[in-house]
This record gives sequence, C-alpha cells and structure tokens, in this order.
Amino acid sequence: DVYKRQGVAKPMIPVGGRPFLEWQLEWLRREGVEEVVLSLGYRAEEIEGHFRVERVKGVRVRWVKEEEALGTGGGARLAAHVVETAWCVVCNGDSLCPAGLGALRDAARREGVEVVMLVCEVDDVRDYGSVIVGEGGMVEGFVEKGSAAGRGVVNAGVYYVRTMWLRGLAERVPLSLEREVFPVMRQGQLWAVRADVPFLDIGVPERLMAAEAFIQKWVAGRECV
Repeated sequence: DVYKRQGVAKPMIPVGGRPFLEWQLEWLRREGVEEVVLSLGYRAEEIEGHFRVERVKGVRVRWVKEEEALGTGGGARLAAHVVETAWCVVCNGDSLCPAGLGALRDAARREGVEVVMLVCEVDDVRDYGSVIVGEGGMVEGFVEKGSAAGRGVVNAGVYYVRTMWLRGLAERVPLSLEREVFPVMRQGQLWAVRADVPFLDIGVPERLMAAEAFIQKWVAGRECV
C-alpha cells in the first residue's frame, strides 16, 4: 500500500487543509449524525490523538482499536458492539459520497432488510466492480472488479445497517463486507439506493488530484445542519 509506505493513514490524508476524515464527519453532521465510532488499525494513535478534541462541531467521536487487521466487516462488527442505536451508518474510510441518508432509512423499513447500500453510477466500473440492482432496489448480485468495463452502478461505500446484524457477523479475520458478506446475503436482506451526487474514492493516490475540487463543491460549499 503506497500510503503505508509513506507513513500516512488514508483517512488522515490532507484535502483542502483538513484530514479527509473530517470532511466525512462534516457530511455526517449535515445528515443529523451526532456520534461517530472509528474502528482504528494502522496509525491508530495518530487518529486518536487528532480527535481527542472536537474537530467537527456537534459530532462526538469515539473509537475502538483493532488488535489485528479485521477487514471492513470485522472493523464494522467491532464498532457495532459500542453502538447503542438499532441502526447505524457504516462508511469506508477512504471514500466519500455525500448523499442524503433519508432514502436509505426509508428503504430499511421494508420487512427483512438488514443492509441498505448506497450505490453510484460511474462512467467506468472496471476499477470498482459493479452492483446488479433490480428495478425495485433489491441487490441481485455483484460483478467482480476487472470483469466488466463501461458505465454501471458501483458500491459507494456507505451502508445503513441493522446494528444487531452487524454484531452477529462471523468472527473470521479478516472479514470483507464487499467480498465475503454481501455476496452471500439472502434475497431481500440487501437493498440499494442510488445516490444523486457523485462519489470520491481516494483508495489510490492518482484520485487525490480531484479530491479538493470535489470537497469544495459537494461538502465545504454546502450548508451543514
């Protein structure tokens, strides 16, 4: 990982004069989120130290520490054990899709739903893999990264999730939501909502070039709650 070689945790990469993670919190504040639990692994002390003081007004930040790399599923499961609400928002630390969360909450009211995934349409899915979504919004399958190209729908890395479902995930280490959990969920448990805004993925350094303009347009330039 190029970021690790540079000694930088992805969520702490500066964008527009602030760590990327702070912009995620600004968006969550706008959506009414008042408390965030970070699942910390690489350079945990750096992130913990930064958020010991309030960085985004009105958002309380807590954290749990991964003793080993748990993957996206394992990290979310660990954090879920200190979450007190029945449902929670799970976000990847290296991407941002600042869409409204109301549609995800509405979709979660369907009987049997455990996860509602935010998806986004992009010009070329080859770097991401794609999500097959039925007309009603039910997720019907996934196409692996590199298996297809061209315009399509991709996972935007934001999920509205039943907390008890998260706590019950397998304790396999590491555990990936994207590769090991979502593809084997039963029909009707996983739904998708299409974002009405684009998303930013800083998972590779090349995409950082567009990050500041994205933040200024879609996060910094918008009024927060």
